[in-house]
Amino acid sequence: MTSVLIRIRRKNKEYLNVLGFNMGFVTEAGRYPNGFNVNQSRKFDNAAGSDYFVDESEDGRMALHLKQKGSLKLVTHPKARVYTSPRRLMYDGGIFKAFTNRFKLHSKALISYVVVKNKSSVST
Repeated sequence: MTSVLIRIRRKNKEYLNVLGFNMGFVTEAGRYPNGFNVNQSRKFDNAAGSDYFVDESEDGRMALHLKQKGSLKLVTHPKARVYTSPRRLMYDGGIFKAFTNRFKLHSKALISYVVVKNKSSVST
């Protein structure tokens, strides 16, 4: 399911595909303009609905900046697989609940992934 979403979001919301992942880039492209700088700092867990929730990430901001210099490339080689901790799954209440939550979220957002252009302050 994730690989399908990644390919769908690539057209208009590609910056969502890099959130929480490793990335490589040419240093000069990363420094222009202002690299990872964001408008507000995020807290550790950035819990939605909390007083400190910020709807922006350093990784997504960097992706938007890098798109001004060129294009983003998705690495799909099996040796480049990303593994992570179950922290977010546990936060959602387990794997089944996490899957259900994400399915609902992405089902609602599917149209925006395809037709709605990014409304960021960074032009791409």
